[in-house]
Amino acid sequence: MRILRLMQIKDVILVVGLVRPGLVLQLTVVVVNFLSAWMAASGFFHLVENYGDPWNQGENVQNISYPTTLYFTMVTVSTVGYGDFSPQTALGRIFFVLFIIGGLALFATYTPMFVEFFHFLSPYDRSLKEDSRRKHVVVCGCLTEESMGTFLSDFFHKDRADSSTIVVFLHAEKPPSAIRALLKRLSSRVVYLKGSILKARDLNRVRLSKASGCLILANKNSPDATAEDSANILRVVAVKNYSPEVRTIVQLMEVRSKRHLMNVPNFSAKHGDDVICISELKLGLIGQSCLCPGFSTLLANLTCMRGDHGPIAPGGRAWETWETQYFLGASLELYSVPLPSPFENKTFVEAAKICYKEFGLLLFAVQLQPEGDSPARLLFNPGSLVTIKPHTEGFFMA
Repeated sequence: MRILRLMQIKDVILVVGLVRPGLVLQLTVVVVNFLSAWMAASGFFHLVENYGDPWNQGENVQNISYPTTLYFTMVTVSTVGYGDFSPQTALGRIFFVLFIIGGLALFATYTPMFVEFFHFLSPYDRSLKEDSRRKHVVVCGCLTEESMGTFLSDFFHKDRADSSTIVVFLHAEKPPSAIRALLKRLSSRVVYLKGSILKARDLNRVRLSKASGCLILANKNSPDATAEDSANILRVVAVKNYSPEVRTIVQLMEVRSKRHLMNVPNFSAKHGDDVICISELKLGLIGQSCLCPGFSTLLANLTCMRGDHGPIAPGGRAWETWETQYFLGASLELYSVPLPSPFENKTFVEAAKICYKEFGLLLFAVQLQPEGDSPARLLFNPGSLVTIKPHTEGFFMA
């Protein structure tokens, strides 16, 4: 019966660290328990068949080998029953009746675990592979074909300097056929996993603590904006409770929902956390467009990656002057890069002149690194009052 000590192998595996706690460990325990019970039952059957029933003075002895009992036990428990071999002792028969009943009960107990394990083998239920050479961002919330397509087309635009970052989508449902086609085209750079951002197990699967950031998208067509904002705020709470340092950007529908984020622990600008309020953004653009016509169009063109537009129209004719200027401006985007050492100790005006004359870049803002407890400062067109210091971030239209 020493073989039953194998059932304690779970503690050994945890101590040694061969298998991490989870479904794989549970499956390992099931396999070990099955082997232990199989070998122990075969050993007991081998004993009683070779010694016979005590009350019959061993008259019904059956000389069999241990491998034969292993074979018979497996055939019997699997309900195959070839009939080429059967127990001759009463103890052996009683034992196998009880053993079959117990085996069926254990099988019914472990069936859900096996179902969950095979379900885990789905490509959408796996875990994100660890790769120290590539960064990744996690995107969750309202994931539709439109929102995912718009995000990916801008995120992986050819003008982006860093195209090695992996985008990990986490959603509660499996992707429909339209999204699967989108994922197939970007299979090397996009991962779709089924799960919930509210569950720590799924956050482990997407390796949120190692992510460069977490983006929570809102459903802009939701009939209940308050409920949509509440759901996204709960997602922020789950993310910050799991990994306080990870940068989190969340979309909200209503302005009044922003104040609830101030009560979320660890949601702070020092971690790069930010909130995008859709209604506030829309109303702000409308108001600024009233003061400065075309402001919303200018901002939309700068914040979207549109690529280059040539001077020739689709019909073959040359664009008019205003059309040329508009499409040239529409092809510009916003970029931020650290200013190199040659710009140090120069004023903002001097740095802007060098960038425009030498490289055709429009420097319009700089971000000064924090000093002491003071936060980083973002200054738009500060003039000659600001001198470029080491590690200063420059913002360009290019």
